[in-house]
Amino acid sequence: MKKIKCLCPAVEDILSLTLFLSMLVSNRIHGDEVSAQLFNQIYVIFTGYFLARLILGVNHKLVNPIITGIQLWAIFEAIKGILQIVGIIGSGNILFSCTGSFDNPGPYGGFLAVCTAISLPRLACKGQNSNGAAQISRIVTYTSVVLCCIVLPSTQSRAALLAVAGGVLSCLSVNTKTRSFARRYWLLLALCVIVLFTVVLAFKKQSASGRVFINKINLKTMVDNRMRGVGMGHFASAYGNAQTSYFKERIEFDNGNLVYYANDRERQVADAPNAPFNEYFRIGIEFGLWPLLVFVLLCGVTLRNLWNNVPELLCGFVSILLFMLFSYPLSKWQFLTVSVVCMACSAGRDNGMARSGITVVAGLFFLLLTVPELPRLRESRIDRAKWESQRFLYEGKNFDNYEYCCSQLYESQKCNCAFLYEYAYSLFMNGKLEESRIVAQQGLGVSCNPLLFILLGDLDKAQGKITQAEREYENAFYVLPDRLYPLSKLATLYYENHDTARFVNMVNSIRTFKPRVESASTKRIRFETDEMLWNSGFVPE
Repeated sequence: MKKIKCLCPAVEDILSLTLFLSMLVSNRIHGDEVSAQLFNQIYVIFTGYFLARLILGVNHKLVNPIITGIQLWAIFEAIKGILQIVGIIGSGNILFSCTGSFDNPGPYGGFLAVCTAISLPRLACKGQNSNGAAQISRIVTYTSVVLCCIVLPSTQSRAALLAVAGGVLSCLSVNTKTRSFARRYWLLLALCVIVLFTVVLAFKKQSASGRVFINKINLKTMVDNRMRGVGMGHFASAYGNAQTSYFKERIEFDNGNLVYYANDRERQVADAPNAPFNEYFRIGIEFGLWPLLVFVLLCGVTLRNLWNNVPELLCGFVSILLFMLFSYPLSKWQFLTVSVVCMACSAGRDNGMARSGITVVAGLFFLLLTVPELPRLRESRIDRAKWESQRFLYEGKNFDNYEYCCSQLYESQKCNCAFLYEYAYSLFMNGKLEESRIVAQQGLGVSCNPLLFILLGDLDKAQGKITQAEREYENAFYVLPDRLYPLSKLATLYYENHDTARFVNMVNSIRTFKPRVESASTKRIRFETDEMLWNSGFVPE
């Protein structure tokens, strides 16, 4: 009987293996070279899960030290954020004063929210133990919560606030005393949730509307691809295609005239994101419906098992799942680490080594898959750092040297959309048109950046392909239909090819166009097109 029990894996293990196999099959069927290269990261994630399962299977009492370790991690991140706010150290993004170890305040705020949620059950349960270890744990808990609450507002992350709220509600549901409080004051709690949700929507209302529209196009992207997935790393490309087709049904170019509804709210909030701001949609778009359903089921089983066993990680995992609805935490190793720990603790509950037979086999299998890929992953990170250190050449318009640097890093950076655009543009500026076209088209495979369509239009224009250039400029506008720049490229194309009727119509369209925000750039574009109209012999009205 013991041998049979050893070969019986936990439900989480079965679901994890099913998720991996479904993602692997989908990626092989619908992906390409870039998808295969990026999938190496998936090997690392599953290897980490099964190794954590084995460690916690040997000694499940390690859960408490792990939770304390996460709290200490939060203290470190919060102190780093405070030092950035006061200007002692620099942030990871020149546009924001407070990002911690992240490159954006959104994920940073989300991580602080998750760590706060993990600490809440320890605040709610004072306990009777007053030994030295318990006192230290209490000090760490209070310090973590206080510091995170101090720094969290500075991130201005609405998703982080919702993640904290989810952690609070989870904490109220798992503790006997807090459950009694929740039942007694449920109306007050409901009112607080409604007020918080209203405040979150009202704060940065334009951005909130944009997120709603992104989710609408995310769903359209899944439907357009018949729920089959497009391959890992190709979300942005698929999203761009879906958004382009969506606006082609609402906007039309008629002999140089732009036919559209000027007050279309969706047109003004549309964006060209490289992240879906909803990890569930990312899984569904890149891998298909079946892996998404398996992932949701795995999360549900994890929540069920954490409910009575590890309330701290339950609250943290709820926060992660909520944050996944509004951001991109699975792109950050910090969130992946905490998520893997939550799932491993859930699967390793009270089993000891009883169900470790299949786990050992799976762990060794993933370890053998991962180890050969580690040098490639390391090389990719090193090459990315080299590229970032050489970007001053691009900014300084030293395209000869920049092109040479990019050519040395090209193989490892084929999934880096910013790299591909800058490399393609450098090739174009150096007169290597066909090479530039190849790289630009590869960029459109991993990005929906409208500048890539502009570049393809410039390439067609340089080769005398006027009709193709016009189509590419129009596609650039359809991707982001609140920008004047693609329209100015069309006006210039008509002007240089003496297409007077279309040129005049396009200038009039630019004059009356209503962008999301009027700026110095939009005024400059209108002035330049009016200047071209003067030079053509027509007097602007």
